[in-house]
Amino acid sequence: MFVFRRTVSVIGRRAYSSSPLATKFSVNGDRLWNDIHETAKWSAPSSGGVTRLCVDGNDKMARDWFREQVLALGADYKVNATGTQFAKVDGEDNSIPSIEMGSYMDTVATGGKFDGPLGVIGGLEVLRSMQEQNVKTRAPLVLINWTNEEGARFFPLLGSSCVSAGQSTVEEAHASISIDNSVLTMGSELAKIGYVGDGANYFEEFPISAHFENLAY
Repeated sequence: MFVFRRTVSVIGRRAYSSSPLATKFSVNGDRLWNDIHETAKWSAPSSGGVTRLCVDGNDKMARDWFREQVLALGADYKVNATGTQFAKVDGEDNSIPSIEMGSYMDTVATGGKFDGPLGVIGGLEVLRSMQEQNVKTRAPLVLINWTNEEGARFFPLLGSSCVSAGQSTVEEAHASISIDNSVLTMGSELAKIGYVGDGANYFEEFPISAHFENLAY
């Protein structure tokens, strides 16, 4: 975890340097490692990797775990109408846009332990470590567990994030059909596991300041 402040603008990019806080703050690497491997147990039997398809029974267990962890931190927890989980932790100034981090806990068939889940569990570890070390950011932080990013079970992919970005509707996301069973939809399966929330997205309530999942220089 690095805390950055802008020092100078250069052509095509901004240069950043770490604040004094960045040299003191650290996460618990052992706990992060253990959580990644513990959550990997929620998987269909396979010849290798992790198979936790979008909104199946194993995904429900991962979602329930996420909810328990963020509520234990005292986060403001919400689920939107497309099943995405949001956990907000207050900053020093909650009137400014939040900084968001996260990814997704579901996987492709025989996927890796570290692909999507690392983004969610890594973000959770940041929030835990901040609380333990009495660190608070200026802006609020929001941790997100997206629904159906990969499209491994329902087509089209990016089901929930497209709704949150205003590129599709809740109804369209709910109508996404299972690749293996044309009778099942993302909406029907979300209802089955109890993860249909009450809003299209929470970005109006939790506006984005920045969301860096991949940063290349």
